[in-house]
Amino acid sequence: MKKLLALFLAVIMLCSVHTSTGAEEDISQYVHIAYAGYDGAELFGEVEIPDGQFFIRATFFLPGNFFFVIIFPISREGLFQLDISVDCEFIAIQVVDSPMALLPMHGTVYASAPVSFIEGCP
Repeated sequence: MKKLLALFLAVIMLCSVHTSTGAEEDISQYVHIAYAGYDGAELFGEVEIPDGQFFIRATFFLPGNFFFVIIFPISREGLFQLDISVDCEFIAIQVVDSPMALLPMHGTVYASAPVSFIEGCP
């Protein structure tokens, strides 16, 4: 019985090991945030991305050590826009590959940057 259990565990370990064959390409080198701005009513910007579906994960840091996260798609042209009016102190964005990137360990982050506040905004 011990030999059968050991064989079973060995098969599970072999099946769960991920080996890279070199065929997988790291696309993070092709992702670049050109600019990102917030004018008090709209978060907008442009991202250089390869073909595929990508999303912006925007984290809004509010007064009093609070924050919230919104994920929205990037257009095929690399443009993103979110109509939102928030009294925030700081905004950070990340380019991710999944709309589930709100959860830990879900999605891959390819690039991140702070957002510039446009003059005359909070």
